[in-house]
Amino acid sequence: MYAIEDWVSQQGNQPSLEFDPDTVPYALNLNIDWRSLTKLQAGDGALGRELDCLRRVCAEIGEEFPVYMTIFGPLTLAGKLAGRGIMDAMRDCPEDLHHALDVITQTMVDFTIAVREAGAAGLYFATQYASDLLLPEEDHATFGVAYDTAVLGAWGDPSSVILHLCGPDVFFDLCNVYPVGAVCWDHGLSKPSFSDAFDLTDCVLVAGMEEQQFPASIKTVYAQACEAIAVSQGKRHILAPTCVIPAEASDGSLEAVLKAVSQHGLPG
Repeated sequence: MYAIEDWVSQQGNQPSLEFDPDTVPYALNLNIDWRSLTKLQAGDGALGRELDCLRRVCAEIGEEFPVYMTIFGPLTLAGKLAGRGIMDAMRDCPEDLHHALDVITQTMVDFTIAVREAGAAGLYFATQYASDLLLPEEDHATFGVAYDTAVLGAWGDPSSVILHLCGPDVFFDLCNVYPVGAVCWDHGLSKPSFSDAFDLTDCVLVAGMEEQQFPASIKTVYAQACEAIAVSQGKRHILAPTCVIPAEASDGSLEAVLKAVSQHGLPG
């Protein structure tokens, strides 16, 4: 929710974003005045806080591991503000929504440039609205694609961008349209399957294990890791959960992934 905090404050008399991480809603469902959104400065407010944190992380880790920053697409950020109200805006006031999406895009373009300057090695670019469950594909093409690609263009290096298609029934082919080098999606909820995806894109596949299994079953995490490696043979594949590693994941689950990798003779 970091990227929308300061837009929430622009709306006035809005709820606090200081939720427990386990209870943060998918969207705030605010009644947004789309014309009132103004461009944020990348170094100020919540965005500035995140950049400061990123600099510290990069300085501490150095060059040992690449640090990727999570960036959300503009339509996703509008959806985080308005929830289902985003669909109403598409129908009732599309020009106002386009105005807001342009403001959000300008902000995220500047923020993306600042993320590179802060030391990030790549982007984890997430969209939560590239899903047939939420939008017809033509609406996503109208209100999503151009704004997403503008932000991605600000990064400038597709090889270091992971596109995360969040949720069920995703528009998987976006990974062949957007300037990205890798794709992450929940192949347990959405087509294609992990094995089928190799025939549908030249992108690196960042997937193989269901995120919900990490706190639930070490045995299942291990089995899924082994199965994914058997399919990919370690080629064009970054073994990862279908979204994030939950904070409550056990050390045993992480050790199970390393065990699976080492048993297949691949670098850990």
